[in-house]
Amino acid sequence: MGKVSYQRIVVAVDFSKTSKAALHHAVGVAQQHDASLDVIYVIEDAFQATLPWLKQGQETVKQMRTEAVGAATEKLDKFVSRVSSGVDVSCTVKTGEVDEEVLRLVARRKADLVVLGKVGRRRVDEFLIGSSAADIIRSSTVPVLLVPGAKKP
Repeated sequence: MGKVSYQRIVVAVDFSKTSKAALHHAVGVAQQHDASLDVIYVIEDAFQATLPWLKQGQETVKQMRTEAVGAATEKLDKFVSRVSSGVDVSCTVKTGEVDEEVLRLVARRKADLVVLGKVGRRRVDEFLIGSSAADIIRSSTVPVLLVPGAKKP
């Protein structure tokens, strides 16, 4: 088997400690492979179901979505800038289903690796991962790397 080389890595974050660990790991992999990094945060679109039958409701939803994306973009830029030195990074904020948006970005950017934080706060969760991560793992056409969060002392 030949040497594995990554050119473009997608990492999904949710601002948790676990996703911070995943981002750190993805930055390290990107540095080793001289790869670029696409960091995505997805706002689950609860706005979609809000007042769809009222024109003014649709305008309110549109405004709320715009404000949420703006605030998340600012937060994502700060989150990423703290750990991404020396790596070509692109940040994306989307609204919708997490797995769908992550996989769309993977396809659009022709990524060859996805990095996710592994969920598992309680003992029973050790055998489970988040449903979005599970959906990404099932549907991804490229390797998916799960990074555990920092262990408690």
